[in-house]
Amino acid sequence: MKNVLGITAALVAVSVAGSAFAAPTATQQVSINGSMADTCTVGQPTVVGAATNASLAGNIVTVQQLASAADALIVPTTITLNLDVMCNNAGYLTITEANGGLVRAGGVGPTVPGQENNFVRKIGYNLETEWDGLAALGKNRSRPHNGSGFINGNAPLPIAYITWGAAHSNAEVKFTIPADSRPVLAGDYSTTVRVRAQSSL
Repeated sequence: MKNVLGITAALVAVSVAGSAFAAPTATQQVSINGSMADTCTVGQPTVVGAATNASLAGNIVTVQQLASAADALIVPTTITLNLDVMCNNAGYLTITEANGGLVRAGGVGPTVPGQENNFVRKIGYNLETEWDGLAALGKNRSRPHNGSGFINGNAPLPIAYITWGAAHSNAEVKFTIPADSRPVLAGDYSTTVRVRAQSSL
């Protein structure tokens, strides 16, 4: 009986000693913060499907044969481009073009007086766009040959897509040059189409 009481007393003594010499503790809180600015990106264009009479190299679309060498009539052309577009906040995508059609370098060129309208002096085209099903303020535009406006009552460019939040998806732009019964005036023709994504904030 004496031995049992001695062991119990020793255990109590050890327990009390441990409590009396416990180390103090301290806590410091560290916060980790970061921020991301509004940004938009537009990727390099790639060809979707099969192009007709056109090719893409970098950012340049080349019409392989603008008009027939036999009769100078326009050779119909179609090419559809895909561009990866991202905005990490509410934003918009606009599509604009510079010249109202493919214009001839150096101007419309000389013709016999009264013969101006017998030739195509500015190449018109149809422009169809799609940004992953998002609503647009007019998705299609049609430039008439030799004209400065749009046919079928279409409103002027730009075509505008507006988002109410972040969006990352593919934009498609389809160019079509239709046929015409008039011969094309000799020369080099070009225009520039711009696809621009921008934060709306």
